Amino acid sequence: MRKKFILYVLCIICFLLMISFALIAYAKTCSTAINAKNYKAEMQMLNDFIDKEQQVRKADKTLIVYYSYTDDTRKLANMIHEKIGGDILEIQPLELYPDDYNAAYAQGRKEVEERIKPQLNNNFKDISEYGTIYLGSPIWFGTIAPPVASFLYGQSLAGKTIIPFCTYDGLGAGQSIEEIAHLSPNARVTEGFAVKRTEVEKSREALAKWLKRID
Repeated sequence: MRKKFILYVLCIICFLLMISFALIAYAKTCSTAINAKNYKAEMQMLNDFIDKEQQVRKADKTLIVYYSYTDDTRKLANMIHEKIGGDILEIQPLELYPDDYNAAYAQGRKEVEERIKPQLNNNFKDISEYGTIYLGSPIWFGTIAPPVASFLYGQSLAGKTIIPFCTYDGLGAGQSIEEIAHLSPNARVTEGFAVKRTEVEKSREALAKWLKRID
């Protein structure tokens, strides 16, 4: 009888040991799974942080993009480039305007009045990398030149800051700011800079003050 009791006790002890070992193994498995899950979550957080940092760096990039029929807007764009750096790119229509002023005048007027957007030679593949865009145009018939309208119409500019600058012959910037805002409704359009095209070289001081004000 005593032997049976001892054997019974040993069986219980073995059973308890087996349960203990099973519980320990299960705890280790759970711990490993939790650690793996935590590691995966931490790696995801790190990747998200890196992605956000890259997006911030992209958003900090500045592009000066402009169209110039004569050299005046080009000169102004280069003056801005000298001051702020960044990248600079000239908008190029697929078909250039005629050299003859009267012919170019007639074509430009028709395009502005009929809101024609000429095809461009640029593809602007990397425009998404820029958070700030300085946008330059001559003023044609009270608004931006049609190639600039084509640029705005063909780009996704949501969330970007557009800083207009222009040269003019007549009475200033006209409706150019409103037109830019109309063609890029989800962008932030700031105060612009306008200068008579014959006075571009004389505008350096005013330009510097404007750049400082919008910074």
